[in-house]
Amino acid sequence: GSRDEILNDPSVKPASLVPATIGPGAAQNQQYSYYFQDDTPPPGLAPQVRTDAGTPPGVPNGYPHKLGDIFHSEAAVVDPPRFFPYLSLNLPGYGAFVDKHAKRRRIILVGSNDGFLHGFDTGVWNRDTVNYNNAFDLGTGREIFAFAPPDIISGFPSVLALPPPAKPPYFVDGSMGVADAFVDTAHGGTPVPANRAWRTLVVGGLRQGGSSYYALDATQPDDIDAAGLIIGNKDAAPGCLNGGPASCGGKKYPEILWTLTDTTVPKMGETWSRPVLGRIKVINGVGFEDRYVAIFGGGFDPNYTPGAPITTAPASTATRGRSIYIVDLETGQILHKSSAGVDGAGLAVNLAPVPSAVAAADYDDDGYLDIAYVGDVNGRMWRFDLTPDTTASPKRGELVAGKLQGYKPYLLYDGRANTTKPFQPIFFEPGIVFLSGGTPPTLGIAFGTGDRSNLIAPNPVGNNNQFLFVIDAGQTNLTYDISALRNITPGVGSPGSSSTGYFLDYQSTNEKTTSSVFSTRGYLSLVTFTPDAGNNPCTTDGKSFRYRFFFQNGGPGYPTQPPGWAQYQQSAGPGLASAVQSTSPIGDTIDSLFFAGGAIDQQTTGGTVNRINKNWKELQP
Repeated sequence: GSRDEILNDPSVKPASLVPATIGPGAAQNQQYSYYFQDDTPPPGLAPQVRTDAGTPPGVPNGYPHKLGDIFHSEAAVVDPPRFFPYLSLNLPGYGAFVDKHAKRRRIILVGSNDGFLHGFDTGVWNRDTVNYNNAFDLGTGREIFAFAPPDIISGFPSVLALPPPAKPPYFVDGSMGVADAFVDTAHGGTPVPANRAWRTLVVGGLRQGGSSYYALDATQPDDIDAAGLIIGNKDAAPGCLNGGPASCGGKKYPEILWTLTDTTVPKMGETWSRPVLGRIKVINGVGFEDRYVAIFGGGFDPNYTPGAPITTAPASTATRGRSIYIVDLETGQILHKSSAGVDGAGLAVNLAPVPSAVAAADYDDDGYLDIAYVGDVNGRMWRFDLTPDTTASPKRGELVAGKLQGYKPYLLYDGRANTTKPFQPIFFEPGIVFLSGGTPPTLGIAFGTGDRSNLIAPNPVGNNNQFLFVIDAGQTNLTYDISALRNITPGVGSPGSSSTGYFLDYQSTNEKTTSSVFSTRGYLSLVTFTPDAGNNPCTTDGKSFRYRFFFQNGGPGYPTQPPGWAQYQQSAGPGLASAVQSTSPIGDTIDSLFFAGGAIDQQTTGGTVNRINKNWKELQP
């Protein structure tokens, strides 16, 4: 395809950058990232003779290949298992599972547009005993494995056929969720409860590469001894790649569990929504049982215009992606699919496409996900109650013929109601902030708006995108709109207490949200991008900003700056910046801002917060 040609074909690059002959030999300066040994390369590409010095006869021919561009896929680290809520609850077998794999090889996963999910070595215990004795080293960066989802493989012949497509194709463009689950991964269609065991699972989507999800068992890369240490050469390829010896437990690494798409109306859209993996409690007969699930939005529909009518007719352009899914991690079966919810007046409201990831919380620390929030491209924020309820009709969370009944998304905030503004799409998961106790507790839901699918597109006149903080006290008879929130926009409104929440209009006309909202020691932050510069985005790289707010009243995050926008907004320079939140080995929360030019700005809490690994009250994704 076009990416392969651009990266490997000398005719499309200056001669000074690429040697005349592309191949794996040292003379060619290693102008490739990896080498497919395949007698039958993609259509239009002739097989090349492998000429590495010292290669014995009989090695198959192949062709060189660059690592594809990592465009939208967010890297995910598969660490040794240590999920604190499951440890503190002493779930059966989880402690032994953690002990067995405490020294497991660390892997970074990321999808790329060469068609593969790639796994890279990022740390082995006691491999470097000089610099990291009794500790993980920093990894070699070597590729451990690559996985091509079946839906991607089925598309290879058409997209790689010459001539190349007019636009670069997308392949494994989505992001992953990683979690430990108690499942039977070897069932033949019907799980056997007695065969369930703790495993580390990965579920990912394709984003613009397709409309499906895949699940992998990524529990054990290496053959290990009783102490959890790698047997033999720690610098070799993982011993369980092909099943390995008995110490691999008969499992390949990684083991492909299932793939999923949905062609029933409304169909699954482009799988932009990063899955949330966790445990929920469900009703089964007269009792309760655990289910380990993936929760995600239905995806993006590139043919849908925000605000357009939504119908249920199969011919409607709005039939893709307008759902919320709950999928069984054990089987890959859809346990629940919601395509419509209810507002505060009790009226039914159809969901628009949902490319956003879901934000979920275990608000009582019992190891079960209790509540989830997600926005759609029509600017609506939905609450999804995951707790079982035997008094509801139908019973909420009841398994009937393999499906979960009684769930109903609740419209917490309607960005269109009582306003003349066009719709403001929500593309990123909200941040959840614990405000006060109760059953349910009062939570703050923070999110930003903007069309992430087209960053340089102008907004409709007079329609600046927004940051919003909406207070959810568990209400069931009130859907907020913009008129219920306090305006804190500099020069227009001011911060202050509010029982419903607040909002800020971004300063730049065409500014759009490009990150989820992060919560750190009472301050909320997110990143935006604007193409604005003389109203001609073709002559500029655009620019990015980080906004920061005090959660309680919307006060400025940079109060020492001069009054006005400088108290809320920090320049992140030209180009598209991004943000991430992480935890240091000593427990600090670290907010990092990545600039387009490669610089990194880190802000740390200073070690004053005692952290619990992956606790939702202290850490957003």
